[in-house]
Amino acid sequence: MEHKDVILIVDDQPKNLQLAATVLNPYYKLLIASNGQNAINIAKEKLPDLILLDIMMLDMSGYEVCEELKKYEKTKEIPIIFLTAKTEEADIVKGFEMGGVDYITKPFKAKEMFVRIKNQLELKRSKETINKQNQELLLLNTEKDKFFSIIAHDLKSPFTGFLSLTQMLAEELEDFSPEELKSTVIRMKNSAD
Repeated sequence: MEHKDVILIVDDQPKNLQLAATVLNPYYKLLIASNGQNAINIAKEKLPDLILLDIMMLDMSGYEVCEELKKYEKTKEIPIIFLTAKTEEADIVKGFEMGGVDYITKPFKAKEMFVRIKNQLELKRSKETINKQNQELLLLNTEKDKFFSIIAHDLKSPFTGFLSLTQMLAEELEDFSPEELKSTVIRMKNSAD
């Protein structure tokens, strides 16, 4: 069975919810919230892949919902696309400043909405892949450091003996008989092995 991304649609107007749901339902698993507090509760519990959020709602604005969701570790990375009739530059900028990732104006165009949603879901998956790879690299780096620490510890004793023998040879070479020199070189070879 194919995985469907989960989208939470938040709007206090039933007609808007119905229209968005009709357009998106064949392609995504949908969650519906008709007010801000309900949206927050659903997002915390279900952790949707993306949220389409109206700004102008009676109980709390979409900006307030966004701000609240960005406070929680579990929900702060969920991409939020504002879906609203507010088209003033100040409103759009505020949406981005509050943590929204995109802005779709009503009445929305289905194809435009699909592309914006698709892009944000792909970005989210890419971020998740990068974060997962970073965690794996950190783990591998920790294991590598531990491995090198073990190697360094294990090599310390043989190198100490080897260095002692070479230092003794360097300082007292003239004092060695050929048999002692041969015996010392054999010990050095065994130590190196």
